[in-house]
Amino acid sequence: MKLSNIDFTELPKAVSVLKLLANPERLKIVCVLAERSLNVGEIEILTHITQPTLSQQLGILRKKGVLSTDKRGKFVYYQLADPKLVQLIGCLHELYCDPSA
Repeated sequence: MKLSNIDFTELPKAVSVLKLLANPERLKIVCVLAERSLNVGEIEILTHITQPTLSQQLGILRKKGVLSTDKRGKFVYYQLADPKLVQLIGCLHELYCDPSA
């Protein structure tokens, strides 16, 4: 990565995403969705976030365009709307969550 070639016009978008991920509940949600799409019940089990808080945070992430949804039968599945987020979460995992790092 060449830091001298930064496009500063894109900084507001990066700041917006980083602000959203600065919330621990939202970061947990995005982390579990980096691997696959999940419904609310599955996200609740994996993140241990209570239903009211989870619904609130999912709404925020969806409103900001971080998440998209897909209705399958009676369930709504959430997934990351931008593949770049999968890369970002992968980097964060490598740096801070991978015990072999």
